[in-house]
Amino acid sequence: MQHAVEIEHLSYSYPDGHKALQDISLRVEPCEKVALIGPNGAGKSTLILHLNGIFPAQTGRVRVCGMDVTEKTLGQVRAAVRDRRGEHLQVG
Repeated sequence: MQHAVEIEHLSYSYPDGHKALQDISLRVEPCEKVALIGPNGAGKSTLILHLNGIFPAQTGRVRVCGMDVTEKTLGQVRAAVRDRRGEHLQVG
């Protein structure tokens, strides 16, 4: 099965050395709802910036719609998200 979002062992430190993410792993199935909660500075925004390709993975792997989120694949990933975004809302 292809996961909508798959993160494996993602870690990220800002240039000043602050560790924002450390060994994060997460799988989100298609149409699954997930809440990302935590205190200020917990890394929520940093995680989202990895999912949309603003920040590249320093270590680990980020996949969206079955594709690695990299500079090379970013256009394809964003197009896949745009094309699939309303699928769970469609009524048959």
